[in-house]
Amino acid sequence: MRYIKDGDLEELEEIIVIREDGKFAIVRDYIFMEGGEIIESSWTEIPTIGQTPPRDRSEAAYHYICSVVNKNLKDVLVTGIIPNRFNTGTEMFVRPKDLVSALWLQLEHALSRNLEFKQCAACSTFFEVKSKKRKNQKKYCSDRCRVRVGARKRRDKEKAK
Repeated sequence: MRYIKDGDLEELEEIIVIREDGKFAIVRDYIFMEGGEIIESSWTEIPTIGQTPPRDRSEAAYHYICSVVNKNLKDVLVTGIIPNRFNTGTEMFVRPKDLVSALWLQLEHALSRNLEFKQCAACSTFFEVKSKKRKNQKKYCSDRCRVRVGARKRRDKEKAK
């Protein structure tokens, strides 16, 4: 995802290859000769998911990511309907069967909503970053961490004096 969002297509060129037949494939293991020529590699064809086939490497990367998540979510979700909280209708629920399934479902949620996460500079926990880009993006997960770091810096300055 980082390669796609950052627009680092050079990295994608090393991972995703367009074959002569026009299909996309992801290259996993290279075996090089002395001159740097690839003599053997393992290919995994990227299945096209959806109605529109990928037109370039970044679109093919999205197809690949979707296929991996879908493969891991297959047969691990419980779905159904339950009465809504007012008992005036029904609502659908989706529930994972186990913890690993829950993690895959969380990844699907983050990817499908284009969420981004960052690591807090104070406590190292990950937090969701708002999609609006600003000059000064948040460095801390909460005001508590931000205040704690500020207080620590003030104490360090006072000690230095």
